[in-house]
Amino acid sequence: MSAEKDAQSDLLKLVAYSSLANLWINLSTKEYDDQEEATSFLKLQEELINEFEKTLRRHLDEAAIRDFRNYSTRYKLSISR
Repeated sequence: MSAEKDAQSDLLKLVAYSSLANLWINLSTKEYDDQEEATSFLKLQEELINEFEKTLRRHLDEAAIRDFRNYSTRYKLSISR
C-alpha cells in the first residue's frame, strides 16, 4: 500500500510541475495585445498554482508542499514593462 501511495504522490507531483511548466512556456511565448489580457493570464496562473497547492496538500507531506511553493514562486511569470 505504501509503495502504491508513493507512486500516486509522485504522479501527482509530476502532473502539477509539468502542467505549470507547460503553462509558463505557452504564456511566455505569446504576444499580448494589451495589459488587460496579460493580467488575466497572470490571474489564471495564480489560480492554477493555488488549486494545485490545495490538491497537493491533501496528498503530500509538508516538505513536498514547500518544494512546490518554492518552484512556483521561482518560475512564475510576471509582467515586465
